[in-house]
Amino acid sequence: LKNLRTLTTFVVDTKDGCGLEELKDLHHLGGRLELFNLKAIQSGSNAREANLHIQENVTELLLHWCHDIFEYSDHDFDLDVVDNKKEIVEFSLPPSRLETLQVWGSGHIEMSSWMKNPAIFLCLKELHMSECWRCKDLPPLWQSVSLESLSLSRLDNLTTLSSGIDMAVPGCNGSLEIFPKLKKMHLHYLPNLEKWMDNEVTSVMFPELKELKIYNCPKLVNIPKAPILRELDIFQCRIALNSLSHLAALSQLNYVGDWSVSKDLQVIPIRSWPSLVTLALASLGNSLLPDEQQTTMPPLESIQKLSIWYS
Repeated sequence: LKNLRTLTTFVVDTKDGCGLEELKDLHHLGGRLELFNLKAIQSGSNAREANLHIQENVTELLLHWCHDIFEYSDHDFDLDVVDNKKEIVEFSLPPSRLETLQVWGSGHIEMSSWMKNPAIFLCLKELHMSECWRCKDLPPLWQSVSLESLSLSRLDNLTTLSSGIDMAVPGCNGSLEIFPKLKKMHLHYLPNLEKWMDNEVTSVMFPELKELKIYNCPKLVNIPKAPILRELDIFQCRIALNSLSHLAALSQLNYVGDWSVSKDLQVIPIRSWPSLVTLALASLGNSLLPDEQQTTMPPLESIQKLSIWYS
């Protein structure tokens, strides 16, 4: 099988012939490679023998610590094996031609050193990380000119989206552009995410972002500038509805509020979104629509679907 070109899925096991080292001579693999049940790897030497980094034609890589995509990692992951598993991840080095990387269920294992190397992500277009509870920082992707899609879910210790930003990097109109080619971002169940970047600047901007979905990120309180953002979902976050008036390009807004955000009366800035087609609002607390007689802004003629629930 040394000339094998395609191996879509490989499930690691402790049985003979099922170890990761079985891949060591498959130098011609290309396209998509999915590695499941990585928790079954016995030692770091097995992973080193696999020599994943020499498979230069692999463009999509999925690393999953469970048997299949529908199995979730256990929060009670055996901490006695964490150090050994961390060594394993260190040697699971992907190729620099990667366009898609998905990391699922690594649990208490910290992000390995190869994921902190910018050279690995020169061609990366899509990054998905889920159930990597111990992960505190993302790979250095905030300046990536290739990344178009970012999905993060259940990274319990992640506090900042962009770390290590050089303050000398020039911005645009006083704003620092981060993730310059990112078009889609999903942030789900990130209980400690509270900042978009670790350094304080006037503001940051996502210049190409078109779709943003934020679910259950209770410490996140604002949305940066996103001049062409079209679709926005916010569910159970502390982001106030009246703080979204700067997102003038919105065509779709789905918002489920958090009653703890504010007890004060706030006016929904609906006229700040002149291109809005779909608007769904729920759990609004003390939010009100603007008084038609007290506004000088033109009426909204673009809305085709409107749903408002106060309770």
